[in-house]
Amino acid sequence: MTTAIGTMSATRRMMEDEFSWDLLRDLRGSTKAMRTAGAKWLIPDNEERRDAKRFAERLQRSTLWPAYDDAINNLAAMPFQRPVMVGDLPDPMARIETNADRQGTSLTRFGKLLLEDLADRGMALLLVDNVPAQIQDGDTVRVMNRAEAEQMDARPYFARIAPDNLIGGRHEIRNGREVITELRVREWTTKVDANGNEVAVERVRWWTETGFEVWEHDEQDTGRIALATASGQKSYRKVQDMTPHGFPDGIPLVVIYAKKLAPLVAKPPLLGLAWENVGHWNSSSQQNWILHYARAPLLVITNVSHATAESPPKLGAGASLIDSGDAKVFYVEPAGTSIAAGERDIATREQRMRAMSMAPAIDRVSGPETATGEIRAEKKQQTPLQSWIEALEWGLYDAYAMAARWLDQELPEDFDVAIFRDMAVIGGGAQEIGILQTDVREGRITHQTYLVECQKRGWYPDLDVEAEVELTATGPEPEPDPVPIPMPSDGVPPVEGDAVEDDAA
Repeated sequence: MTTAIGTMSATRRMMEDEFSWDLLRDLRGSTKAMRTAGAKWLIPDNEERRDAKRFAERLQRSTLWPAYDDAINNLAAMPFQRPVMVGDLPDPMARIETNADRQGTSLTRFGKLLLEDLADRGMALLLVDNVPAQIQDGDTVRVMNRAEAEQMDARPYFARIAPDNLIGGRHEIRNGREVITELRVREWTTKVDANGNEVAVERVRWWTETGFEVWEHDEQDTGRIALATASGQKSYRKVQDMTPHGFPDGIPLVVIYAKKLAPLVAKPPLLGLAWENVGHWNSSSQQNWILHYARAPLLVITNVSHATAESPPKLGAGASLIDSGDAKVFYVEPAGTSIAAGERDIATREQRMRAMSMAPAIDRVSGPETATGEIRAEKKQQTPLQSWIEALEWGLYDAYAMAARWLDQELPEDFDVAIFRDMAVIGGGAQEIGILQTDVREGRITHQTYLVECQKRGWYPDLDVEAEVELTATGPEPEPDPVPIPMPSDGVPPVEGDAVEDDAA
């Protein structure tokens, strides 16, 4: 038995700790996961530290606004408004397009899952495995005929490795190329225990360049599949000795990066949004707690007899208070200034999170520069989301090449993988701002909508939209900012009436 096989590598642990993978998991697990985390993400005040029941009550009233999870889902869905386009391939590789993982997942749906991993963790892992078209016939092994192979769906296929299930790996640099030489990943299976109950069992598959072996956790696991944080205290036993995997070129793994730091190491691109979501979780929890008490005014009764004070009246329809003397009965309610401040804080955070959620689809990233410092024209308008899509295209292309290698074949020279990337939201330049200006000027959208849309496209990032709308509500509607005039390469603005030269000229 051993514990080392299930212990995270140093780089994997670094991503878990420094890049807060536990936070990303909980945010994607929505309100239930955040409540389960308790004081880890929701900070108790001094009174709640002394009274745990008070904090537990507030925690159960707190509801997460799933800005981070929504951003991941929305960004990953944008390119797959249309199916992934691939070149023509002969059978059985042609089946990958309609059933990429031999479990009925189309290549388009499979690609969306990989893009979610890129947006969420900064990398995606794709293993290209194979079911050999061979069958045991008595004491010999023979090649399946076509009907048998189709019935068994014996062919290469794609398998997604969730980043959480990565335990560790090793690499070498060979001829200037990174080569993964070892890979340990967590997987799950089910068994029936002695009582006839189905239980989840954790396994670790250890890949080398020539084969793999399988280790199994000794104890029955709780079945929390998403979490892969082996501390080194678990023990495992080998259930399958080293078996050749049959791929001729090492481990058939494709690693796709959005924000690569090192081999098998990446930074989550939306980590800032995740922490902003935590701030909103705390602010909205406090606001809901305040409102819970503010909605119940405090009843004040003064100048009553001792008997009445000892047994205060029950309130409700038809209730009355009879007492001698100058008794006074009234309610005390909060002024509401703190409640309004909390509402403004929540609104500001939500506005900021909306802008951060759309930034990968709107912000521009400069393309690679040539030796003369000129930016390539085809890269000028690429957004982070488009760069992730491009990386995914190359990753799927490499996966197809590995699938062909399993069959001792090569891809056709004209083979290509194309993912839709001309999403409507991508833009944000002068043309879109001009359209928004026209719409607000002619009354098709409000001033507030105009400013929010501008912020999504990188304009006025520090502007408090609600405050700005309130300041301008009493006066005439201000004219929107003019569309910026394109500047020539010499930096001198064109003289009025002169035509701006076309870049192609």
